[in-house]
Amino acid sequence: MTRDNQARETPPSTAYRRRSSVDIDGVHEKWPFVKGEMAPAQLYSTTSGRLFHSGKIAIITVGLPARGKTHLSVALTRYLRWLGVITHTFHLGDYRRAHCAPGQDVPEDYFFVNASPSSVLLRQKILRQCRTDIYEFFDQHGGQVAIYDAVNPTAAGRRLLAKEFLKNDIHPIFIESTCDDMKIIEENVRNVKISSPDYAGWKPEDAVQDYLRRITVKIPHFETMEETELDYIKMINAGERIIVNNCRFGYLPNRIVFYLMNLHIKSRRTYFARSGIADHDSYKADAPLSEQGLDYARRLADTITKFRVEELRAHVAAGGSKEDRPLVVWTSTRIRTVQTADQLAAKGIKVRQRQQLSQLNPGAVEGLSEEEIRERYPEELEKHNHDPYHHRYPRSESYHDLAVRLEPIILELEREHNDLLIIAHESVLRVLYAYLMACSTADIPTMKFGRDEIVETETSPSGVFATLKGHTDKVSAVRFLDGTSDSSSILLSGGVDKVLRVWKLMKPSTASDIPRYELLVQSPPHDGSIVDIAVERVGSKHNNGSSEDTEQKENGTIIASASADGSIKIWRLDVSKEEEKVLTHLQTLTTKPKYFPLSIALARLSSANKKDGVEAGEKDEADDWILAISGSSNSIQIFVGSTFEDKSDFALSATLTGHENWIRSLSFVREANTDDLLLATGSQDRYIRLWRVHRGTTLPAQSAGSKMMIMGQALSNKAHRFSAGSGKQDYSITFEALLVGHEDWVYSASFRKDTTDGKIKLLTASADNSLSIWEADETSGIWVCTARMGEASGMKGSSTATGSTGGFWTGLWSPDGNNVVSFGKNGGWRRWNTSGEGEWVQKGAVAGHIRDVMGVSWEKEGKYLLSTSLDQSTRLYARWKSSKHRSFYEFSRPQIHGYDINSIVSISPTKFVSGADEKLMRVFGEPRGIAKMLEGLCGIQQADIDSLPDVASQPVLGLSNKAVNTAPEENGEEENDQDAEGHVYPPFEDSLSRHTLWPEEEKLYGHGYEISTIGCSNAGDVIATACKASSISHAVIRMFETKTWRQLKPALEAHSLTVNRIAFSRDDTYMLSVGRDRQWTVFERATENLEEFSAPYKPMQVMAKAQTRVIFDGKWVPLEAGRAFVTAARDKTVKVWELQGKDWGCTETVKFEEPITAIDILDRVIDLGEGGFSVLAVGLESGAWSVYKAKVKEGGGIEGWEQWVEVDGYIAPAKAITQIAWKPSGEDKAFEVAISSEDSSVRIYEIQT
Repeated sequence: MTRDNQARETPPSTAYRRRSSVDIDGVHEKWPFVKGEMAPAQLYSTTSGRLFHSGKIAIITVGLPARGKTHLSVALTRYLRWLGVITHTFHLGDYRRAHCAPGQDVPEDYFFVNASPSSVLLRQKILRQCRTDIYEFFDQHGGQVAIYDAVNPTAAGRRLLAKEFLKNDIHPIFIESTCDDMKIIEENVRNVKISSPDYAGWKPEDAVQDYLRRITVKIPHFETMEETELDYIKMINAGERIIVNNCRFGYLPNRIVFYLMNLHIKSRRTYFARSGIADHDSYKADAPLSEQGLDYARRLADTITKFRVEELRAHVAAGGSKEDRPLVVWTSTRIRTVQTADQLAAKGIKVRQRQQLSQLNPGAVEGLSEEEIRERYPEELEKHNHDPYHHRYPRSESYHDLAVRLEPIILELEREHNDLLIIAHESVLRVLYAYLMACSTADIPTMKFGRDEIVETETSPSGVFATLKGHTDKVSAVRFLDGTSDSSSILLSGGVDKVLRVWKLMKPSTASDIPRYELLVQSPPHDGSIVDIAVERVGSKHNNGSSEDTEQKENGTIIASASADGSIKIWRLDVSKEEEKVLTHLQTLTTKPKYFPLSIALARLSSANKKDGVEAGEKDEADDWILAISGSSNSIQIFVGSTFEDKSDFALSATLTGHENWIRSLSFVREANTDDLLLATGSQDRYIRLWRVHRGTTLPAQSAGSKMMIMGQALSNKAHRFSAGSGKQDYSITFEALLVGHEDWVYSASFRKDTTDGKIKLLTASADNSLSIWEADETSGIWVCTARMGEASGMKGSSTATGSTGGFWTGLWSPDGNNVVSFGKNGGWRRWNTSGEGEWVQKGAVAGHIRDVMGVSWEKEGKYLLSTSLDQSTRLYARWKSSKHRSFYEFSRPQIHGYDINSIVSISPTKFVSGADEKLMRVFGEPRGIAKMLEGLCGIQQADIDSLPDVASQPVLGLSNKAVNTAPEENGEEENDQDAEGHVYPPFEDSLSRHTLWPEEEKLYGHGYEISTIGCSNAGDVIATACKASSISHAVIRMFETKTWRQLKPALEAHSLTVNRIAFSRDDTYMLSVGRDRQWTVFERATENLEEFSAPYKPMQVMAKAQTRVIFDGKWVPLEAGRAFVTAARDKTVKVWELQGKDWGCTETVKFEEPITAIDILDRVIDLGEGGFSVLAVGLESGAWSVYKAKVKEGGGIEGWEQWVEVDGYIAPAKAITQIAWKPSGEDKAFEVAISSEDSSVRIYEIQT
């Protein structure tokens, strides 16, 4: 919380405002979630354990391989478990793999219909085992729903299966998933089988061919579901159409539909203020306000109204809406709060009284001091100190009672659309504020609300805080240094450039300065890329956030960096020393040639409060550490050693075995009650193992999890013993637990320990598209999954192009533990937030491209921005009108392609054209759902919105996204097209990657190589395109009219090499092209008649060797500045060319220190107080950019380009700028410019005059 100390013309004690940040989506907005084995939505319990008056149900999947059956199975399992329905998935492929010995596979003809007798017997044996487990699940484990995940290809087989289940009193429901797009199927196979256990060690191309062979042999014998006597649901092309047969399902399918629904609440401002001081501060008396209280009420009314007027004026000046949202005041029915609000009512503000807002009833302890309470109620005081939220004194209310009483207020608060000021007692404000801010129950009783302040909850922007430049290649590892006063003040990074860099957050010199990270020191290089970093501070907080000791020792921080060269280097970091001694190399460990490291974890062997044999407070020369290393092997190496001033003596002490594949992640945490260390290891074998590091010669007691049986065999619990501290202290490492739940590779495992109660949680991320949170059961000690987030996907390792995330590659805790984040192969971040009660709700997170961004284009009126990238996607950004900070958000991903996309241009408010490496251009039109969303969230109005198509019908991997108009349902209702009523916040990553495509309207052919640039006339009637070329015949410009998309021939020949940019003059009289052949060409419009389909432009002038190196960009100045254009080239110059008679000549050259890669000129002349100026933005190869201005002469023409704005390098891109685009039709005092860069970023800057 930050206080606003801005001076006001009011008495010194007047109310001021304190702001508190709320997540951008609002804490109260709910999203359905899955909570692992828990049942948060269970309404009641039964003796049998079965719910909804349903018996035993078998959900049976049907479909050819690679059609998404497992995707459906996992989704249903998670959802039904969330409802409290005991559910389990039985995947036949897992039974097949489990039946084979390690390193073996089923016979070659196992998947063939005409298999050998031995293979048929093997299949039958595996089927029997699976069915036996299903019956055991129902009969012995109280199961209610079993999901049988298999191909089930024939009608006869399905009838027999249904008959068998019915005989056992099990109701069968079939779900068939079909797909007729071979491109999707092949891509599914390609993504799935690279990481499938079936093809471990195979070459990707061989795995794909083998799996396609499996599909081919099944296709002739597969029969789609048409058995009318069976209950089935048929899902076509990932849900494009759904066919339901025999609606005898009961209540559960309706719950599934309910699961897909969302509750959305519109954004608003909420203020909190305490009531004034009464004559008698008594709950029973209910006294009126004192004179001091009345004065407070007057100042409160003046402050809040003045603030709202000032903020609205600033909001409008910044380009926001002039609409003033009304303010409503809520008070309790008690006299003091009613009188506090009277001054606001006198100003015409609506005041409503709510009886539930009355303060907490103190009961028998009202007016008593703590000492008096201790004398009269010693036992009650002890209970209260133990749990101040739930405890109630005699005849009093607890905070839990108050929260229950406030439930109707909370529901009404969610429905309120106006800005809201709540005036109440501090106890009431604590509960309501905690609800909005997702605070824990432990925090509520101690929250402070000053009498002379207004607390405002506001949205805070989330996005990129800073871009740190220094690495010369990709960054592959980052770590914050915990244990400092600000845990984010030191950042470590390493990458492909082999160097470890240390960054420090510098405090701003003034309040208006931006805090920034600066490079503190960098290490000597490894011989290979840095793949992971581990860091631990002596006497610090561990990486789980638990406090061990606040004392800081001189020998500071130990860092380990792992490299692809097979080495791990140990460093000491001490930021208090002189620069050359800040980072000291202590030791190098080698794992090569046994394996290459992928993950490392570092921890002190004992807590800082009590070292090995050294009591707290005693001086010790060395610190003992444990270092875990894993990588391209199925074992973990444990190194133990001591660190000294200039060296360390780590040595191999143990090797932990048990995993069956590469180990991708390691994490240490210290138990508070035992001082033991726990080590979590996540592996590609889909399992997480926990290990215990125990001090002493006596082994720890075996945990319940270590006694599990896997495949009928007990897990090994071998004790690995070692010594530390020159042999003075003995330690052991034993197996603690095996965590089973993920269905694909486990990429990361990260512990977190709560700072208040010491409770430990483990967050794991997997290629099965899920995050899981694990905790040890308090009674049994068994680790269980208490929350599971993400999505169901049976396409292991698949990408968003097949309707999946491609797996989660990492899982991270926020410092307070209330947020977890993850990202996958498409780079999109996902975030979940919890209020502390175990419920995890998805929230907005950072979005953006993950590869070079090649182009940006504003919609013709500047309503939204389009970008395109080598990550094979285009994206749409717009301002969210509910965002106080006027922030841009990604609202749509119109195109997700199979080729790198090089250029994009908007041709109308609802259409754009993009060009990729596939040699053709594609025209896209906005669907109605996106148009309504933009209208509702961004205020972007589109004409004739109902004539737009509904959606794009093809999943992402289909290169053509066809328009589909949804037909009404049989009951007369239309499908939900995700219109504005269904959106109150920008879409999340899963929605962006699946549901925001734009339908493709046309393909434009003609070019023979990859598209290099596309230009569009300002009138939007003509587009001009070019491709990569090395000859005159291919370096042509092809033109298309935008009504029927006919090519206007002949193609324009002028260049001999690739054309890099095409630009039209403001009135479309001229067209400029610049290219790799170092020349520019000006074309003049010869005709306005496009119906003859002849090229409307003819060459006017060609300037060969206009600049000495390749010309990257060229743009026209506004018409008010005369006929002129500007070109920019690799020769580090910008040249101005003006029309002199009938020819264009160079009138000015501006030199730079590095190549210029992109320019753009504002589309209008602006008044800067000294006359009219033309404004030019210049982007350089390094990512730096600046703004130049040139005065416009009275008779036309420009003169004297000079630098106007130099952009701070801290907020500039880190690599070459690829395109610059000023926002058209902007304001006169503030100008926005969009910049794309090879550093994968799209940045929008505001320039204020």
